[in-house]
Amino acid sequence: MNKRTNGRLFGLPLLTILFLFLIGCAGLNGDLSPKVPGVTLDSGTLLDQEKTWRGMALCGPFGSPIKGRIGEIGRRAAEEAVSKKTTMVYLTTDGFQRLEAWVMETDKKEGCSLIQERIYQDGTLEREEIKKFCE
Repeated sequence: MNKRTNGRLFGLPLLTILFLFLIGCAGLNGDLSPKVPGVTLDSGTLLDQEKTWRGMALCGPFGSPIKGRIGEIGRRAAEEAVSKKTTMVYLTTDGFQRLEAWVMETDKKEGCSLIQERIYQDGTLEREEIKKFCE
């Protein structure tokens, strides 16, 4: 093989992987939860039952599945958002619920952070609130 062919063999797969990574991260700015056919919910009713969730830092890989209620997952997402300094996204394995949490500001004197939390159900924003998280 000559040098020109050798460069193509290694350069093309590398560019393909980079391209797929960038496309994957760009898609996270939109609606992540798929629509579940046949499921309807009155607006303002937040389902709080134990479900299986998968979490990830924005543009990162999904973590292992965990079971929990929205309150438990929200606390975990807030803790991870503070420690990793990034937006945390948790999705139920059925795709019906999504929780996003990120740090708005941190008070170093108190050791507390203001966390913005959004909860979506079936692609619709059901609850948005700001919480105080102290380590």
